[in-house]
Formats: sequence, C-alpha cells, structure tokens
Amino acid sequence: MRDRRLLLPVLLILTLAAAVGSAQTPPAGAAAGAPGRTSADLLTRPELTGYQETSRYDEVMAFMRAMAAASPQIHLTTYGYTYEGRPLPLAVIGAPAATPEAVRATGKTRIYIQGNIHAGEVEGKEAALWLLRSIAKGERDDWFRSVVLLINPIYNADGNERVNLRNRGRQYGPIGGTGQRNNAQDLDLNRDCIKLETPEARSLAKLMTDYDPHVAVDLHTTNGSPHGYYLTYQTSVSPNTSPGLIALARGRLLPFITAQMKAKHGWDSFYYGNFSRQGERAWFNDLDLYKPRYTQTYFGLRNRVGILVETYSYASFEDRIKANYWFLEELVNFAAANGEAIRSATAAADAESIVGKPQAVRGRLVKEPNAVPIVLADLAEERHPYVPDRPMLRRVTGSERVETMPHYATVEATETSLAPRAYLVPAVPPPAGAEGGAGRPVLPGGPPAAGGQPGQASPFRDNQQMLARIVDRLTAHGIRFFRVESETTVAAEQFRIDSSTVQEQGWQGMKIREITGRWEATSVKLPAGSLVVPMDQPLARLAFVLLDARSDDGLMAWGLLDDVLAKAPAPAVHPVLRTMTAVQAKIESEESRRRHEEGAMNLDHIHWLGHATFRLEDGGSQIYIDPWKLPAGALKADVILVTHAHYDHFSEEDIARIEQPGTLFVAPADVAAKLKGRKVTIAAPGGTYQVGPVKVEATPAYNLNKDFHKKAENWVGYVVTLSNGQRIYHSGDTDAVPEMDAIKTDVALMPCGGTYTMTAAEMAEAANRFKPSVLIPMHWGDIVGQKADAEAAAKVFKGRTVIKTVEK
Repeated sequence: MRDRRLLLPVLLILTLAAAVGSAQTPPAGAAAGAPGRTSADLLTRPELTGYQETSRYDEVMAFMRAMAAASPQIHLTTYGYTYEGRPLPLAVIGAPAATPEAVRATGKTRIYIQGNIHAGEVEGKEAALWLLRSIAKGERDDWFRSVVLLINPIYNADGNERVNLRNRGRQYGPIGGTGQRNNAQDLDLNRDCIKLETPEARSLAKLMTDYDPHVAVDLHTTNGSPHGYYLTYQTSVSPNTSPGLIALARGRLLPFITAQMKAKHGWDSFYYGNFSRQGERAWFNDLDLYKPRYTQTYFGLRNRVGILVETYSYASFEDRIKANYWFLEELVNFAAANGEAIRSATAAADAESIVGKPQAVRGRLVKEPNAVPIVLADLAEERHPYVPDRPMLRRVTGSERVETMPHYATVEATETSLAPRAYLVPAVPPPAGAEGGAGRPVLPGGPPAAGGQPGQASPFRDNQQMLARIVDRLTAHGIRFFRVESETTVAAEQFRIDSSTVQEQGWQGMKIREITGRWEATSVKLPAGSLVVPMDQPLARLAFVLLDARSDDGLMAWGLLDDVLAKAPAPAVHPVLRTMTAVQAKIESEESRRRHEEGAMNLDHIHWLGHATFRLEDGGSQIYIDPWKLPAGALKADVILVTHAHYDHFSEEDIARIEQPGTLFVAPADVAAKLKGRKVTIAAPGGTYQVGPVKVEATPAYNLNKDFHKKAENWVGYVVTLSNGQRIYHSGDTDAVPEMDAIKTDVALMPCGGTYTMTAAEMAEAANRFKPSVLIPMHWGDIVGQKADAEAAAKVFKGRTVIKTVEK
C-alpha cells in the first residue's frame, strides 16, 4: 500500500490548484481541471492559502515532479541527504540530462539557486517554485541557449518540517507558521560551510565540486534589521576573493539587477546591512560575512560568484516571494547576456596563483569614500491572530524616505599570512610492534591504536585521528592532496605557539580556538603517510583558510585539530607546517609505477604525422587524431578523432583517404554536423565516451587572450586511454587553460608554436602543473613554429620531453 503521507500533498495540489496568469505576479485563478489547463498551472501552498502558509517538503517534491512532467526541459535528480535522510532535490534545466557530466559538457553558464537554508526564511523556497513553473510554461526558453539552472528550493528540508507559529517572532507572516532556523542536528547550515559537520553542507560541497556552477545564489530573509528595502544582497567580501569576481559582482551584476528591479517594479534594493547601534550612524555590512562559513563567501573562495539575497522580514509574505522571484529573474537575464564574462572571470580566478602572496586571516570593515542614500520606511504593529502578546511588524507602504549616511561595505585585512607552495601535515610513526600506520588511519571516534588507552595521550593515535579529520574535510571540499610514500626531508616553516585559548561557551557544537605565535624556519622529516596539500590548484584559497595556523575560520579555529592541540602538555608548534619547496607526489602503487616506467616510456605506438596529426596504435587498431596532409599509403582508420573545425585539423579530403566501412568518429558538434552518414560520437568538454577499443575523454580547448579558438565553440582536446591502460592527452589547439591542471595522463601531445596556441614556455609550464611522464611538442614545423620552439620547451618542462620526427 502506498504511503498516504506522500499522496496527500499531491492530492492537495491537484484538487486545489488554479491557473496562473502572468509570471511576473502569479495571481489566483481557475481550477487545474479547467479547459486548457495543465500541470504547469498548479499553484503553490502560499497561493492556495492566501499567503497564510508555506509549502511542506512533500508538497515541494510533488510540485517539482509536476513541473518536470509538464516540461521536457526540467530534469530532476537528488544530490545528497539531510540529517534525517530526506533526499535533497535538484532540478536541472538547460542540459540534456541531470548528471554532472551532462551539465558540464554543455559549456554553458551554470547557476545554482538554493532556497530555505534557514527554514523560517521560506520566501526563496516559494520563489524557486514560481521560477520552475514559469520555465515549465515555456516562458524562459531563451535563457537555456546559454544557461543551465540548478535549483534546490528546500535545502534545510528537516528544519522546514518543524513548523511553529512562534518560529520567526515579529516577522510579517506567514501566520500559519514556518520551519525552524537550524537543521535537525540543531546546527545552522549557514555556519557549516567550512567545518562540514552536517550532511546538508557536505552535500552542498559535493554539488559544487561535481556540477561546478559559475554562480551560486543563497536565498534568505533578514532577522529584523529595520530599513525600507524589499531586498538586500551581498557577495563574497573576503579580501582573499579573486578581484575579478568582486569586480564582476559589485561592478556589473548587482548594479544591473538593482536597476532592473527599480525600473520594472519600482522596488529599491541595496547591499545587505544594518544600522550601527552606537557611535556614528551608518549602514554597516556584517563583518562576520567575510568568513567562508557563510555560503556566499564559501562560493567566492571556491572561485565562483557567490550571492546572498535577504528579503525584508517586515514586508508581506507575498511581497517577499515576489522580491526573490524578480531578483532571480534579473540574475538569469544578466547571465544569459553576459555568460562569457562570467565564465572568463571564474576561469581566470581558477588560474590565479596565490603562492607567495599574503592572505587575510583577520579583517575589519572599511568605510566607503562616499556616503550613500539609504531607503527607510515606517513599521506598524499588527496583531497575530493565533499568537498572544506577540504582534508582528508590517512595513508601511508609502512611508519611504531616504537618509544619506556613511557605508561600511567591504573588508580589509588586519592580519595576513603567506600562502605557501604547499601545506604539510607530518605523520607520527606507529609505536614499535603496533598494527596500522599510514595506510590504516584511526578514524575519529574509533578505538585507540595499539599502545594507547582511552583518555591517555598517544602521539600516534592522536596524530592519526587528526590526519583522518583533515583528510575527511579536504576530500569533502574537493581539495587535492596526497600522502608521501617514504620519508622525505623538506625545508619548511612551523608555527611556534605562544598561546592557545578556547572559548568558554560552546557554539554550533564547537568551542572556537585561537592560537598566537610566529612562523619560523625549520627542516622537517616527513614520515611515510604524511599529508601534502599543494597550493598550485584552483581551490588554493579555500585550502589556505582551512589550514593556516592563524585562520579565524579554519580547522584549527573550529577545534578540528584538537586531537593534538588540546592535549596536555600543550604542543609547542601547530601541527600543520608550510613550505615554499615543491614536494612531488609519489606514484601510489606498484601497478602504477610499472605502467609509468614501462608503458609511458614506450612511445613506438605513437606516430607523429606532422603539425597536430597523430596515429596511435592499440593492438591491431589505428586511432587518428586530426588527420591532415597524410602520407601516401596511410593505414586505414578504426577511429578518427577531430578536435575542431579549422582546415588543418578537420580535412575531409584526408578523412576520405583513411576511412573504411565501420570507421568510428568523435568530433565536436559543428564538425559532427558535416560528417553526415558516418558513425559519429558528438564530443563536448567534460564528456567521456567508449569508442570502439578506447575510452575517450573530451577536454576544453580554447584561447585565453586571442580569438582564434573561442570557448563558446566548445572545441576539445582528448585523453585517450589505450587497452594497456596508458593515457595519451592530445590538447587540440588551445592556450594553457586552467582546466588542464586536473588532467591525468602519461603522455601529453601539446602545441608549442604560439600565434594561434600556446607558446613553448606556456606549454611547458602548463605541463609542469599537471605532470605527464612524457611531453611531445606538436603544432610546429608547418604554418607556425619551429623545432627550436620544441627544444625550448624541453628546457622548461621538468619531466621527459621527446621531440618526434615527422613520419612520411
């Protein structure tokens, strides 16, 4: 028998739903069963109850399913779970499927929209449902030529179900109550983005890694700051945020939305803040928001555009939903028109190195040079019909006025620390005769290792538990790290502790720790099992906050290193060290070592036919990449890979020379359209395909500072995995794009001729970052480039460079 609890919301919607007219201001209407009405005409619970109630979890899920049923554009999936095991829903629009791979492969601007992080602040949840309905009705089709939307209306799903009439105090409705601020663990999800103590926050971190949205929006409602705005907003204000992202958000995106909402609806919006309670009367941002425990700053330190939205508690419930809805509408309008600027800003942030640069570990608010006009409005008390002695406050329409005052908007560093080349966490060798070691860490909360008793200090056990916590958080955030396999000596710096204090009052399930001291040079022996976190990675800004000794929002501050720091006697140095010396990752297994030493060094099956043309032999199969100017008598092809449409890479004449019945093709969409009648797999950046005997992964290939190969074209390079496990990367025509850093390959075939692609130096430096065993320069000797370019690259690349001779 079906669970009646799941059926009730569906029946409620299907019985009471009415048609929706304008998407701008959804009104009440006729019943869903009226002629010409579809499931896309359903109303939300606030609309059905005259804005007296908010939607429950089952109703949200039913509404999302109804919208997906009404529109083939909307794909539903889940991306994680709440503390009580509720699946976290995700609607994906603008991609052929809901998987991360399908979404990334579109090459479009990706926007994540999240509602209900605080389940008393329910307006974002309802606005997200309105947005899904508008999409289902076909009113937003223009967006999806260039945008993918990822929408979760109900992030704090557990808190949403704890409805209570008193949960939001003097907020103006809904009078039927709302959920609670915290999740079912009684933790605030908007304080958990760093420590990751909740399954919801871990699910969000995984979504950010898997789907990698360029823009992420978190929808809230204010806690009672009196002003006159229907909506305020903020972006990441951490001084460590990429300047390009701040310039994009504060200089273009948010001003555009502000102007559009004022022009279309007459409503004012401005940066989030509150009035000072003492001293100078001014409009103050919340200083604490510069910490990445908060979503918009967490998104920012992941090199993405993070946006906080706060509707006004004392506006009506209906107006708060409208304000969120209109904000989202203009946000996506901006992204649809300026996608290239957004994607370029995030790619540039990923490529920026912070190594050797000071990063903020403490901050203060800064007064802007000019005073700003702040909109005020009167408030009136209104009796709550169901709660005694607790009136609500209502914004009085028509009472608006403007007061000009100073604005404390941004944050500057009051203390900084240097970002290293890598962070190091030395392991403690196990006691003689003890089981376990680097490969078998003791998990937090697990039994003590041999030689230790519960409650007694055991350096090995304590270190292993701390290492396990660090590994857990790094993995959950998607930050790269590795363990050393044998003892390694490194020149480093350690933080010598002068004082270590813990707050008396617990907060968010933790007691915040602060240490003081100084960095000092040392030489450290890293035993096998020690952790190395390289900082030449896109998430270096986040890794810095997590691991720096003085970070006020890192693992130390949240007590996650207390397995070591809380022991008596107190340790003399912080357990995480830093170094400006490169520490190389060791090959992780004998199988991998054998493949690298034997397979990767065997290059006889890789034939360079000139320019960017290669023929790979895999057993009896012949795989061609970008065949052009082929020699007479060229072998017939089993697989042909084409990277892009330029004549020196896509030559129909040369393809005709080598194709045979059954030849398989892989090509980007514009090339595939010209290969009519062939068996073609359409490749897009991020896609993985099994093509005959080989696995093929498509990688992005585009120019950063010239227009010969535009990112919007969705042209590609390829990583080909042969049947012996060897991986060969052909980059296509490209610059040293940031996505290269994640490539794992044995052999790299890369252009060095400059003009249309990378120069020799750029190619070699890019290869140094993702570290192939062998580098083979290409794209020289014809059109552009000379052998001298390949030889120059060999001097810069730290691995083995092989300069091939063209086979005729």
